[in-house]
Amino acid sequence: MKHPIISKGEKMKNIIKLLSITSVILTLWESAATGQLNDKAVGVSRKSKQKEAVHRDLDFALRTIEGKEVRLRDYAGKVVLVNIWAPWCGPCRAETPGFVSLYEKYKGKGFEIISVAVNTNESDVKSFISQHGVRWLVGISDAIATKFRTTAIPDNFLLGPDGRIVKHWVGFTGEEELKMVIEQTLNKPS
Repeated sequence: MKHPIISKGEKMKNIIKLLSITSVILTLWESAATGQLNDKAVGVSRKSKQKEAVHRDLDFALRTIEGKEVRLRDYAGKVVLVNIWAPWCGPCRAETPGFVSLYEKYKGKGFEIISVAVNTNESDVKSFISQHGVRWLVGISDAIATKFRTTAIPDNFLLGPDGRIVKHWVGFTGEEELKMVIEQTLNKPS
């Protein structure tokens, strides 16, 4: 079978077309990844866009210590602290009183905490919860730590109402620093 001969000019036109199409695809992909697509262009309401965009890559299901199944995307529109920790971790124990204080202060204003315990057991987690007065969602999952690429604990991620990571702390997270970022995020116009 004889192959058709393509002139250099035609070859160049095909390359330019391919580059143009690739550029458009990359632009759309980047816009989608950063949440900058126009709502009308993609044909979704703001609320469904927010719910879909929230935690696309980070979404997880967690069975809480109480046996309730929760998903991170259920908290779309809220400021969420994902706290990856363990009861035996000294810095985790040290930061918890500050988290308790902040949770009590901001829980009615659109702030939530989801704590994901790792390398532990249910008995130790329940004991920790009781000792420290933890009133937010807590579950155990090494898989979630893997998803978040946790390399050390505590590992804290503050997510904005749009599901994007606002701030990431590895190691002890102080109450004052967290408070400042929570307030900025809660008061940021959407």
